[in-house]
Amino acid sequence: MNELFEFYIEKKIYVTFLMEFLAAFTGSIFLVLHPKVAKNKRFFVYFLWSVFIIDVLGGYSLWAYFDNYQTASFLKDSPFSRNTWYFNLAQIYFILCYSYFIQSEILNPKLKTFIRRGTGIYLIYSIGLILLGSDIFQAYNVPILLVGAIWISVSVGVYLYDLLTSDKILNFKRNLFFYVFTGILIYFLIVQPINIYSVYFLEANPDFINLFASVLRYANVFLYGMYVIGFMAVIFNRTENRELKTSEVR
Repeated sequence: MNELFEFYIEKKIYVTFLMEFLAAFTGSIFLVLHPKVAKNKRFFVYFLWSVFIIDVLGGYSLWAYFDNYQTASFLKDSPFSRNTWYFNLAQIYFILCYSYFIQSEILNPKLKTFIRRGTGIYLIYSIGLILLGSDIFQAYNVPILLVGAIWISVSVGVYLYDLLTSDKILNFKRNLFFYVFTGILIYFLIVQPINIYSVYFLEANPDFINLFASVLRYANVFLYGMYVIGFMAVIFNRTENRELKTSEVR
């Protein structure tokens, strides 16, 4: 197990875990301070905790490898020895959740319906690829990742259009999901191009592994940093509003 921890430290994998935990923890503080928030904001905090748990459990493949498959011998030489299948499925879950949060923030009924239908098509497409024998065990499934990234980018664009054509634009600095969706859009634009070459994520290609890990790490720092900024912006703005109301009463 010492080798596993040393690997986490050497490759700085702990940085992603730390940022995910920080975002989920900040979100929890937000819920404690503002218990009557909208349902989608509460679900978003729960979602962040699920992301953290999914990523931690996804380390099972490294744990088994450094344990020399002594504890989990059934994983050795099996399709599940690599965690690519796990994160391929997790990616679908992430896309579905992001799509839900985006459509929940859109006011225009037609645009909201567009997002819902598009999300359903993406889900059917992803399941269809897997059922038709698309390999999700050896590498990240590029079609699922690429289509998901394109769909989320389109969805965020629809959200921004809806934001610009509504009164919500007046308070965008105090809108948690403005920070969330901005972070998501930039994250996918950074990460997805390199995911296309994930087939080269092999021990024989240490340079690519280091590049992939570095890009993913800094992208995660940016993404979850945006979430933290969003929560803090809402917390401080609501605190300032309370102080202003109190001073007016006095």
